[in-house]
Amino acid sequence: MRTSLQFTSLVWLTLLASSTARGSSLLPDSAAKEFQRKLARSEIHLNESWQNGKVRQVGAVLVLLEDGVPAKAFHTLAQQKPYPRVWHLDDYARLEIVNGKASSAEPSPSKAFTHLSRGELLVVLNHKFKGDAIELWTHTLNPVEPAAGDGKQSRQHASTKLVFRFPPEVLASGDVAAILAEMKQWFRVFESESEAREFAEAVRSEQTPSTGRAF
Repeated sequence: MRTSLQFTSLVWLTLLASSTARGSSLLPDSAAKEFQRKLARSEIHLNESWQNGKVRQVGAVLVLLEDGVPAKAFHTLAQQKPYPRVWHLDDYARLEIVNGKASSAEPSPSKAFTHLSRGELLVVLNHKFKGDAIELWTHTLNPVEPAAGDGKQSRQHASTKLVFRFPPEVLASGDVAAILAEMKQWFRVFESESEAREFAEAVRSEQTPSTGRAF
């Protein structure tokens, strides 16, 4: 039963990702595929409570370069009928970034489960391309501490949608390098987890220049 449940959950995650990745985006299909390759998705455990949210297959690793990014605690929903499956709930904090700067956040920093800091490691669970926006559905590689006064004592994985908005001509050009360059003030992308961890340590120890706070 456990094997069946794991397979079913993975299938549903794959179908969800493939069916919702593209809307009426200004980004050409070829550029979207290149972007997805460069920021490869990760897979997480969903079926066993003791390791729910743990990353089981690591894709690209992002090292956060901003402080104060809101995040919500990771949540799942189990369903037994008509057959067992587990959903990763679409319960992400949302940070919208326009012209390289934080434009809006949901929930507000005071109501978020936690606030991610420079040097936090993130993985990408999904990409979405909608109009002038690129969404990265991110998940902390490691469990994180809750915000003070939250009432939750345990460390948990946390989730944030990073929504980058671009001028129409930037996306229409299909220049993935230029798009990623705009994102680089918020994070660095690594294919190697060990290299990402080494860079994160340098960021946390202020050995790389600060790019300013998110809020």
